[in-house]
Amino acid sequence: MTDFEQVRTVREHCLRQAFQAFRMNATPTQRAEIEAFRHEQAGWLDDYALFAALKQQALGRPWTQWNPDLVMRKSAALQHLPSELAGAMDEEAFIQFQFSDAVAATSGVLPFARNPP
Repeated sequence: MTDFEQVRTVREHCLRQAFQAFRMNATPTQRAEIEAFRHEQAGWLDDYALFAALKQQALGRPWTQWNPDLVMRKSAALQHLPSELAGAMDEEAFIQFQFSDAVAATSGVLPFARNPP
């Protein structure tokens, strides 16, 4: 039987190591590719990266158990978060970029808005 909790833990560890390696060793071209992806996908990626960072900060608790001001997206509660959670948000954007490239490599289809016109 598959131990999904162990799979999740190992997956997260590997992705965290890959992100750290990227931060230390990425070429200017690789950094530009991630930034282009973030710009192209800003309509959903910024909010999702914030959500993922908040969930990590909440130790995986469901959003229904978070601070109600965060859940309701009150500006006073959100004001300081981007700088506080920037590293976790960058990591999530990196993970989504890697997923996008993996889908493209295995299916030949670029997901989301990455399809050329």
